[in-house]
Amino acid sequence: MRKKMAGILVFIAVIMTIGFLWGKESGVERKAEKQTVRHVTVEMKNMPKNAIQQQVQHMTLDEKIGQMVIAGLSGTTADAQAISLIQDYKVGGFIFYANNLQNQKQSIQLVNQLKHENRQNRFPLFLSVDQEGASVSRLPGVQKLPNNRSIGNKDDGNFSYEIGKMLGRQVRSFGMNMDFAPVLDVDSNPNNPVIGDRSFGKNPELVANLGIQTMKGIQSESIMVQ
Repeated sequence: MRKKMAGILVFIAVIMTIGFLWGKESGVERKAEKQTVRHVTVEMKNMPKNAIQQQVQHMTLDEKIGQMVIAGLSGTTADAQAISLIQDYKVGGFIFYANNLQNQKQSIQLVNQLKHENRQNRFPLFLSVDQEGASVSRLPGVQKLPNNRSIGNKDDGNFSYEIGKMLGRQVRSFGMNMDFAPVLDVDSNPNNPVIGDRSFGKNPELVANLGIQTMKGIQSESIMVQ
């Protein structure tokens, strides 16, 4: 059990190190952010394993627990509950839904409010959203993109990659750093009312290939995928 917990904590430490890549303001100096990502990625590859272990050892119990949590928000501002989650419980981040994001200006203000409230904490926040681009598009005012079924019908990895890049740019333009996309379900049940055209198709190999390309496209814009 201790070995399993240690492995989990090492993973968290790696993710937390990656989290330092994300800036405190939205939509600015994107070129500099990409250069920082490449620089820190190289540094991480050269980082000795004991450095990560030391980082975990210096985390408080509250931080270790909180960093495992992605919380939701009840409104459109960083209210008292959200501030408490950040300052008292050290949550790892937040996930935004349509009810949290009214328009572009308000959405960016909300993201920046959360970053501001988190400024005294050791680790930056994961700021995440379900931005698939078609029927599931949480970000207000952005271009609608083809659904996965139409991408699957083209069966073109390059096209899938470019769609991923566009998704990544959309997420990053709001100051967020994580996207819960794409859907990798196989459309094996025609009576499934949830997946449908969110799936790339009925062929597992097709779904895997196109899904990987979409993920690579999202990641190319310095956005994590889950």
